[in-house]
Amino acid sequence: MPAVPSSPLAHLFRLAVPAGLAMLALGAAASARTQDDDRDAVQRAAIDKEFRGLVPGKAQNCLSPSVTRSASSRIYGSTIVYQVTSGLKYRSDTRVSCTSSRPGADWDTLVTSTPTGQNCSGDPVQVVDRFTGVLRGVCAFGPFVPYRRK
Repeated sequence: MPAVPSSPLAHLFRLAVPAGLAMLALGAAASARTQDDDRDAVQRAAIDKEFRGLVPGKAQNCLSPSVTRSASSRIYGSTIVYQVTSGLKYRSDTRVSCTSSRPGADWDTLVTSTPTGQNCSGDPVQVVDRFTGVLRGVCAFGPFVPYRRK
């Protein structure tokens, strides 16, 4: 069968479709980065508000379970906050984000298992939705930094 000559329009179409698809893919990647940047900015703002008026103390490697059991906890990406009293909070920055959840969500709960009987830097933490029981993320504690009222 003889080859059919292609028209200039068909040639242009063969070039335009892959270029258009590439542009769509780049746009989607940029949009995902923008969403990540927006979420990070929201989390940083929430953390700044959480510790406004408090002064950091010396980091501790471990926290007593009595402290963590009596404290409320909130998760901001890779930061876990235990509020013991209005004038005392502990901050633990993890190496990776515990969850992609909503910043400071009160419906996420921390589940820990500690071989030493204390919550220590490096111990694993599971983030679980307290209503559905769905595992939302896993990370490990970093050092615990106390923040106190000025």
